Amino acid sequence: MLTAKIFAQTSPAYLQVKHFQVASDRNADVFHQQKLSYSNDQAAAALIRNAAGFQDLDGDGRIDVTYEFLDLPYGPRLASIFDLDGFTPFNPQQQNQTKLSMQSWADLANVSFQESHSGGCDGHLYFGNYQINHDASGESAFTQNFFSRTDQTSYVWAKVNEANDINKAPAVNNLARFILGHEIGHALGLEHPGDYNASDSTPLGYQHDAVYAQDTVAYSVMSYWSENYAGHDFSDDYGAYLMENYSPLGMLLGTPVAVVREAYMNYFFPVDHLRTHSSAPLMDDIAAIQQLYGANMNTRVDDTIYGFNSNTGRDFLSATSSADRPLFAVWDAGGNDTLDFSGFFQDQKINLNELSFSDVAGLVGNVSIAKGVAVENAIGGSGHDLLIGNALANEITGGAGNDILYGAGGADLLRGGAGQDTFVFGAVADSASGESDWILDFVSGEDKIDLSGITQGANLKFVKALTGQAGEAILSHDLETGLATLQIDFAGTGKTDFLVTTVGQAAVTDIVV
Repeated sequence: MLTAKIFAQTSPAYLQVKHFQVASDRNADVFHQQKLSYSNDQAAAALIRNAAGFQDLDGDGRIDVTYEFLDLPYGPRLASIFDLDGFTPFNPQQQNQTKLSMQSWADLANVSFQESHSGGCDGHLYFGNYQINHDASGESAFTQNFFSRTDQTSYVWAKVNEANDINKAPAVNNLARFILGHEIGHALGLEHPGDYNASDSTPLGYQHDAVYAQDTVAYSVMSYWSENYAGHDFSDDYGAYLMENYSPLGMLLGTPVAVVREAYMNYFFPVDHLRTHSSAPLMDDIAAIQQLYGANMNTRVDDTIYGFNSNTGRDFLSATSSADRPLFAVWDAGGNDTLDFSGFFQDQKINLNELSFSDVAGLVGNVSIAKGVAVENAIGGSGHDLLIGNALANEITGGAGNDILYGAGGADLLRGGAGQDTFVFGAVADSASGESDWILDFVSGEDKIDLSGITQGANLKFVKALTGQAGEAILSHDLETGLATLQIDFAGTGKTDFLVTTVGQAAVTDIVV
């Protein structure tokens, strides 16, 4: 944990960078909500702890699954086997959204889906609706897998009675689309992160049933538990809704189990259109499905843009309006890639590091980057944004607003945009003389170059030539080209070990130490 003592001589901008950098940490010795923190790999192992899933029966190196949408008369007969009544086929919208959900899983792993009534080489999926489940379980949908050495079949059932009417109309980032992703995850072999289920006869709750801190819908679509438990927020009023509808106080006061379970189902599957739900697998799901089937290394291998101006061809990875509320985890197999959140006006925090979360469009921790993924570029919006780069050569654009840009390692191109911007450097290696950063639009008197993470409050001595004393700095400006440089000898060797080039001249008063 960061302490005031360690960073007593650093600036507020540098502290913001450091605090947000550690916000995504999953150190095994850290407890949150009185639960142990799991790493991404540990969480993936929990999701596939029973090693269930389709097997490569034909030995071609990938899993080929066929699927069909049940119809009359076969659907009702199958439903009766599961003790279900009120069968109806998936409507056209359900079918289309189911295909999009399967596509989001196929993007991640060596799994393919093809619509066919004949059954596939490696497995077959059935989809259908029902109204009544006679075992009185509380789920809004469920999946039943039948896996053997010769037959691998899964059935995905969605409840479409009055209380679950939302299932008839799945759409990007709504509850029904989330449910489809959750159930298809089960069909592929993923479990809930813990040993709980909506059909359990006892009340369910995060404090009692979640084994580890990251068992929330911020990390996995297979979880039952609110993102709020892990410090994320996908809706302004979601925490209040949770406390009102599923408070442990209710059980302490003797509320009947059935009432508490119904409140739980309302909390987990609230029929509201204000909260954002994930339409695709998230960070821990990606790791789990790739452990089961291998990573799909053909997904988005070219230069890809996520958010505004998206070229992903995926609805959940795209934004077209400031009213959009993205919620996704990036899986990307190559290219020079960009997170573009330029159309949002809220104060955003964008982190380009793998296994990190970003706060986008007014939500908290709603965009993440999967393990092993390299995203090179970030574009902020019109708010006061914080943008953090990674060890690669990043291009980071703040946009309007008073932004904080931290390129980290690599030879970065930094553009603050309109407003009073601060360019933070936390180590000499962040802009070493052989791999230095460029600030493309520096305005003296408005923008700042923040070196307090390096100097820890020690002064620099501005000179005309380096003499071998540590902390000597040179500010130079070429009137002909308009380019300026800040050269510093931190090691005291008489040579420049830190270098920043600026388009626009910086003054001594623009340097924060």
